[in-house]
This record gives sequence, structure tokens and C-alpha cells, in this order.
Amino acid sequence: MSQTEFTQQSTFYDRGYGESQAGNFGFPDLKIVDNNPEVKGKKILNIGGGNSADMWFLAAQNSIEVLDGSAAAVAQAKEHGVEGRVADITEPLPYSDGQFDIVVLKDILEHVYDPLSVLSEGKRVLKDDGFIIISL
Repeated sequence: MSQTEFTQQSTFYDRGYGESQAGNFGFPDLKIVDNNPEVKGKKILNIGGGNSADMWFLAAQNSIEVLDGSAAAVAQAKEHGVEGRVADITEPLPYSDGQFDIVVLKDILEHVYDPLSVLSEGKRVLKDDGFIIISL
């Protein structure tokens, strides 16, 4: 994605997140922990996860980081215990290999030109015994 396209997309999403009202509770997505409701002490990366409102309920007992193109979304995530970075997820991820226990790619792969590249990067930053959660 070109820098101009990334900037245009970021501006669009910033506007949307600036207008959203998730409240303090967020929108918990229990599918993320469906097979293990006791997810604790994990390092989780949410790629393209916006403000991560679906994961706020996990932030008290886990280290969660979101990587998203919207500065407004990342700012909202940080208000709820989720660390974050603004970045183009179609570029190499700014993390070292094997850094995360869980990588979440929730409803994002269908929005990128090269989903296999994004998935490959998610696998690269995943620990050997970690897992990836994908939804489309």
C-alpha cells in the first residue's frame, strides 16, 4: 500500500473511531478465549484490531498490543489497558520473531491485498507453542 493510500485509510478510520462509543466495557468477544476461558499471563498481538474493544476484558490479566493504522483507535485502546502502535499492517511487523503467545487476526485479512503476507508475518512473531486466532 502506498503512503498516500495508508494516510487516506488512516484518516477514514480515525474519523470513525473518534465517533464510536464503546463505553468502558467494550464489546467482549468470547470466541477469543472459547477453548480456554482462563487466558492469563499471555502476550497477545491484535493485528489490525482497531481499538481492541473486543479484547479489553482480557487486558487486566494479559499483555495485549494492537497494531492498527488508526491513531484514534490506538489511543482508545491505550485508555483501556491495551498497548498499541500505529502502523501499516501490510508491511513487515515491527516485532522480533517468536514474541507473542497469541496472535489475533480478526476480520482483517479480507481487507488487505495480500492476506498471506499478513498471515505469514503473524506466524513469524508467534512463539513456537503459540496460536493464531483468525476470523473472516
